[in-house]
Amino acid sequence: MLGGVFLLAFGPCAPPRCSAGAAVAAVVTGLVLAAATGLGGLALTVRRIVLRRAAWPAALLTLVVCVAVVVATWAGHQLVTGV
Repeated sequence: MLGGVFLLAFGPCAPPRCSAGAAVAAVVTGLVLAAATGLGGLALTVRRIVLRRAAWPAALLTLVVCVAVVVATWAGHQLVTGV
């Protein structure tokens, strides 16, 4: 998600086609969703470890969902900026 911040800082944003506010909203929403997903997955994984159950499925699911959020954020940024 740090890449999204760099997209905002250094990415092209021509005023007629690009809305800077919408680009910021897309990246910030992605950051919040990725952080929430990561923290939720961490809590679930630790809970499964404490209960002495297999924790790798929860960790793998967290990784997959975080990657999906990053890809969706990137796509949203590309859609908003028109690049």
